[in-house]
Amino acid sequence: MKRLLSMAATMLALCAAGLPPARASVIDIPILNLLAGSWGPGSGQSYGQIFTAPSADAFLFDYSFRVGANVQFQFVSQVYAWGGSTATGPALFTSESVLTPLPLNSLATYVFSPSIPVIGGHQYIAFVTNQPDGIPFGGPLESSGTMALNQDDLYAAGQFAFNTGGNPATGPWSLTLGNADAVFHATFVSEPATLVLFACGLAGLIGVTAVVRRRSSRCRPRHARMVCAAWKRAAEALAGPPQDVACPPSLAEAKSLPKPSARL
Repeated sequence: MKRLLSMAATMLALCAAGLPPARASVIDIPILNLLAGSWGPGSGQSYGQIFTAPSADAFLFDYSFRVGANVQFQFVSQVYAWGGSTATGPALFTSESVLTPLPLNSLATYVFSPSIPVIGGHQYIAFVTNQPDGIPFGGPLESSGTMALNQDDLYAAGQFAFNTGGNPATGPWSLTLGNADAVFHATFVSEPATLVLFACGLAGLIGVTAVVRRRSSRCRPRHARMVCAAWKRAAEALAGPPQDVACPPSLAEAKSLPKPSARL
């Protein structure tokens, strides 16, 4: 069994080594020179970044924002298709809920990993909100969330946006800070490598399973005498006097015999 497990591990390693590296494209807006506030339960606002997917269809592997707050509150991040002035369609991704960082009034980078397909050249919006789909998590009314921005217009294919309508999925988004972008990092890959590795691993396990079944369908030499003796005892119990009974060629045939009526 150890040898078979080692064989499976080797097959998976060879498969992974033979994979071409997934092509990656990134959006990187790293420099903080503007702090925007406030979003969260106190204002009912949501903050986000409009971005354009790479020219070829890809997967949005991960993205990040830098946010903080004067009081801790619960929030999620979501991704929607962008319709020019509002989010469109259903949420393409909703993260697990998290809390704004400690210590208070500090900034922390939050990384979200949706691994969702996006269409090349189409625009999307990723944002943080305390009320996904218009359903508030609640929190202190005095809370004031902040987001790190860059006001140097570093990214021409999108911009910072904030929602004032309560429901970020349907409400209007303001684009008044035309030169500003969120401090935002997004990674796109040509294919989710985890799926390819899963397929390789599954193929390897199928091959190992086939080997195990092939081996178990025959009498192993070291167990042959035991199997033959048990098979002969069963035949004697059913047929009466001892007979010249040959060893069955496989364990499957031995198991197919009816059980004797008395324990031997």
